[in-house]
Amino acid sequence: MTQHHFLLMFDSETKTWEWDAETETERFPDGTIWDDVKNEWYSGYLGDGGYDPLDEQISEYFPQVIETLDDLHRITEGQIG
Repeated sequence: MTQHHFLLMFDSETKTWEWDAETETERFPDGTIWDDVKNEWYSGYLGDGGYDPLDEQISEYFPQVIETLDDLHRITEGQIG
């Protein structure tokens, strides 16, 4: 089994969520995917232009996840009802 980790941050000035890939790289230098079988971290980029298929698929959905988080924040702030 693998676990795919992503680092999100909330910008208090813009009141929006962002995928913080730069900090993700700093905090997870060996990659953001944990392999339970091998007990090691690895990167979603596999080299030679190839990516971990599940990591790539999750990454494609991330803009929708962030948009949903932004909407939830606006709802809780009473900006949309």
